[in-house]
Amino acid sequence: MRTLCFLGVLSLLGLLSQGEDLDSRLATITESDCFARVEILAAPEMAGRATLSLGLDLAATYVEEELAALGLEPAGPDGAWRAPLRAPRFGARLGLFAGRRSGYLPH
Repeated sequence: MRTLCFLGVLSLLGLLSQGEDLDSRLATITESDCFARVEILAAPEMAGRATLSLGLDLAATYVEEELAALGLEPAGPDGAWRAPLRAPRFGARLGLFAGRRSGYLPH
């Protein structure tokens, strides 16, 4: 459902950028068209959308192509659709403890 809402918002942005009568443009959005886009994003070929996965990249590329087809232009750094994101790295360390001796395995 979130994907459907997201695609709806993207469609509205594209419609607004066209400068035409909004009501007539909204009437062109069909349930089957929205469902087809959701099916594409949810298809096994998209390989899921986990963070830093091939599936996320495939889904992002699909959305970029859809936005471009609506006539929208990227506004990211250097005219890109995507912007870099720095995220903290989380991890775990394995420690061994035996009596008074202890140590951690290297990463």
